[in-house]
Amino acid sequence: MHTMEIQVVLLILATFLTVRLFYKWTIDLKFKRKEFADSILAQIFTSKYDTDAMKLLESPKRHITREDGVNTLMTHGGIKRALTVLDSTHPTDIHIRDCMDHMLSTIITLDQAISGGYVKREQVSYPMYYYMDILDKTFGNEIRKYAKETGAQSAIDFMDRELPAYRRQQK
Repeated sequence: MHTMEIQVVLLILATFLTVRLFYKWTIDLKFKRKEFADSILAQIFTSKYDTDAMKLLESPKRHITREDGVNTLMTHGGIKRALTVLDSTHPTDIHIRDCMDHMLSTIITLDQAISGGYVKREQVSYPMYYYMDILDKTFGNEIRKYAKETGAQSAIDFMDRELPAYRRQQK
């Protein structure tokens, strides 16, 4: 009888410790997910290429300082040209393509993070969904061809999956 009481106490203690460890693990996991989502968003706001891409998407004409230090007027027409004439070696076209490459790469990272369960859609939806929507509406054909040509098709697939729901919410 005495042995049975010890076993019951040990079982209760083991159960309590397991529940406590599981609770701590879930709290840590929530914190890590938030930290990961924050790091993705921080990348968007600290990378020169990502911030330049957002500036280019927001305005049909925008002065951007390229990597070589030259301040250049970039237009939506110039962006379309840079995305369709891939063999252009003009520094402005190269900078535009670098910006779009970073934007597509960020979209791919979001897709992997969301589908892997590392972050929740709500944690990263703003500002990325806003910019994906502009990207699709303004440069839909060009960005689709460019993404396919450069191996970033999964970014377009993600946009095709996610944007309809985002647009319904905006109405």
